[in-house]
Amino acid sequence: FYFTIHHGIRLDKSGQFPLGRVSTGRSMWRGPLLAVVFCSITLHLSAAVEKGASVTLAARWPGTSYLLEAAEMLAAEDPAHFWDFLRIASETKEPAGTEQCWSHIMAMASGLLPPSIAQLSPMVLSSRQYSAKVEMNRQLVSQLYPDEIQACCFADVGGHIARGPAELAAALDAAQRDMARSAHQPQLFEVDHIFGGHKSQGEGQIVAVLYGALGAQCTWDMHVVLSGIVQQQQQQQQQQ
Repeated sequence: FYFTIHHGIRLDKSGQFPLGRVSTGRSMWRGPLLAVVFCSITLHLSAAVEKGASVTLAARWPGTSYLLEAAEMLAAEDPAHFWDFLRIASETKEPAGTEQCWSHIMAMASGLLPPSIAQLSPMVLSSRQYSAKVEMNRQLVSQLYPDEIQACCFADVGGHIARGPAELAAALDAAQRDMARSAHQPQLFEVDHIFGGHKSQGEGQIVAVLYGALGAQCTWDMHVVLSGIVQQQQQQQQQQ
């Protein structure tokens, strides 16, 4: 059983679908990926006394969430940080104001990093270098699951959709029955966030892909169920 998470499935106030699944290697992404090369990044240094900087990024997609970009930044530093960040974001209340929200994200992210790296994290995040990856996620999930884009969270369990924690058991049972027929399994990619660190797909294994808004209660509840199954199986393997 493999469990991987692809955050977040929630429409913003403008009706855009800003988040989605993590994936690469498909020809459909040549346009958005090339757009990163041609986007304009302007860095304006303020007065030396202030020692500050403002960054303006023009790209061919809607603005993406700093929260999701921070999650990708942490995953690039250490995959385990992603899961810690998911837990912390689920346990804390999101501030209302923009400035407070930025400070809140920086505090959560910095607490997981060594001090020397944490000092650089605001500059890295403000450069928006992870925005393209978040946008790629959004586009992929909107094409693979067009009927689910309004959902706060859902999971693809061996080709069976669960739209909440209560539906996970039925989806798992159906996926287990389909294993004998070599039914569809969600494809995994190198950039996926895989719980437990496993990346290979072997025969007789069920793949569960969780899509959910980072920090949403439904995402955390489904994560707890799926990660608990993985941990239980890992303990059984260690005892054998």
